[in-house]
Amino acid sequence: MIHVNRFRKDRRGQFVILVAVIIAAFMFSLILSIGQINARRQEVSYEPVDETVLAITSDFERCLTRALAIATQNYSETWDMDLAKISGEKFINDWLKVLLESYQGFGIDITLIPEKGTGKNIAWAIDWDKKEGISMVYTTFGMNIKAYGLKNLAITMQRTLYLEILNTEVKLNNSDSLIIVAFRVCLGGMKKRFIPVSDLAQANVKLLVNGTNEIKIESLEYLNQGTYRATFNFDGSVIKYITLIVTDNNGIRVAARWGSCILFLESDDLSTQGIDNEGSFTINGTTVKLQHAPYVLSLFTNQTLAISFAPPTGSEFKYFSSIGFVDVSQNGVNAIIKVKNYGYESVNARVIAHYNSSSIPTVENCNITLMSLEDGGATFNLGNITLTWSGVSQTFDELPASVLVPYNEWIEIKYDPEPGYLFKYWEWDPVYAIEMDDSFSSSTVFRATGNGTIIAVYSTSRPAEWRTIYLAPLKEKGAGSEKKEEFSLTIKYPDELPDVTPRLNNPHDSRKGETVETTPTDLLLGEEITIIIWAKYTKEGKEKDDYINVKFTLGYIDSEGVFHEIGNNTASIGKSSGPPVEQPPIYISPNIEVIPAGSKIVLIIERLDEGEGTLHIDCGPGKSRIILW
Repeated sequence: MIHVNRFRKDRRGQFVILVAVIIAAFMFSLILSIGQINARRQEVSYEPVDETVLAITSDFERCLTRALAIATQNYSETWDMDLAKISGEKFINDWLKVLLESYQGFGIDITLIPEKGTGKNIAWAIDWDKKEGISMVYTTFGMNIKAYGLKNLAITMQRTLYLEILNTEVKLNNSDSLIIVAFRVCLGGMKKRFIPVSDLAQANVKLLVNGTNEIKIESLEYLNQGTYRATFNFDGSVIKYITLIVTDNNGIRVAARWGSCILFLESDDLSTQGIDNEGSFTINGTTVKLQHAPYVLSLFTNQTLAISFAPPTGSEFKYFSSIGFVDVSQNGVNAIIKVKNYGYESVNARVIAHYNSSSIPTVENCNITLMSLEDGGATFNLGNITLTWSGVSQTFDELPASVLVPYNEWIEIKYDPEPGYLFKYWEWDPVYAIEMDDSFSSSTVFRATGNGTIIAVYSTSRPAEWRTIYLAPLKEKGAGSEKKEEFSLTIKYPDELPDVTPRLNNPHDSRKGETVETTPTDLLLGEEITIIIWAKYTKEGKEKDDYINVKFTLGYIDSEGVFHEIGNNTASIGKSSGPPVEQPPIYISPNIEVIPAGSKIVLIIERLDEGEGTLHIDCGPGKSRIILW
């Protein structure tokens, strides 16, 4: 009996254990099922919103591309900036309406967010008046999707096409001209770097001569890194300026303009009064006869041209002279003309072949009037002129002044401008009575064979190439938390596109950049200096502070290494999840008038905040820069 009871008790214990095991297995299975259900619910919740945002973003990127294409095509046909912007913005607004209709029931709300400081929700940059052209549209749109609980998503987008004319050359062939243009095209979008465009065809490239005359393209050759060489045939020899228009495969257009050096080839009989324009010039094997009028043709910066001159029968050739942006190297009746770097605006130049058809009457002295004149005629007779001959110097502080100089004797002449002004070149009249060795040197020699006037032409001390100074990145320095991405300043942005965007990572962090070049002369500053900065501020979290204050200090280091502050100002840089954008202009009123020659210009960027986050400064074509006047 005892054994039976013990057997029953053992059976009950085994049953309890078995039930416990079954319950545990059921609970484990239930937990797995709940987890799978939650995972599926998460997939249902998150996957559609990701797909929707991606679809809208991609569509909006295509929208901006098409809007920029419409705006730039409109501008190339009307040359009216307002009409171009209106056409592009209309397409964007129409796209928004269609989008909202397409996603009815999702509770989608999309708005274009105005930029701080400008109030504009769409920014355009269509600048085609220089050797570097840019077409850009930029905006930030905010998105809410109620169906998925998505709120306050801000997405920044930008589309840019950049064009730079690198070199232009004109080759004369009888009455025709072959125009060869080297240029570079880059595309910019959400990425920091500009991407070379490598798929242009001849149909994508157009050239206008003098603004209206479209000429035929003969060939297009792709070189590398977005660089091309195009050849055009022009029926004529006089080109005031060219406008290169490029259309990429998305239909976006961009243009750049380059003015020529219009060259007048003339002749002068030294035995008569005034330019007579007789004789003939031979240019690249083609002879053109002057018929009492100059021969006119066009050249571009750094281009050379070989010429020779044949005076009228019975006359004797003497020498060549030049006026304007050309140098002449002569060997008898032959000469090489080289065009100087004159920028991108149209300029004029003259090359004169002097000859003698009869004997010149002998005189002892010539009466020379000395003057000075500001380029453009704003002021005159500033500075002084010094003449030296036979070991004696005479300085004329009061201009104009008249002086008798020996006939046909070389005389030293020197012009000293007043502070804040810069010598440019000499002019004289009549050209047949005065010969000057170097008309572009403030100190040179001349000789006179008749009475005349010599004029020292000066300008405000503002070399054109120093008007705009660009921020250019340098390599990283340091390591770890001490690593810094530094920048420099340069008057010519390097051909290589930037790989580094200088960042300021810490509170009160600062960066200093100075010009690679030193000022060639005293620089006369304007009443206001403008600093254009492409920047953004990034910071994790949702703190109220969505901007930081940044101090910009401009100065220079003189030839002895001493720093001098020109002025400073503070700007607010907004928080953004997109690429750096153009900030409102920063204006500085300089506390000095002139930056001395031999100086390096310095820009110091300093954060004034106590918080965290990173300040990004973007460098690149058409981006961060300083405009001195």
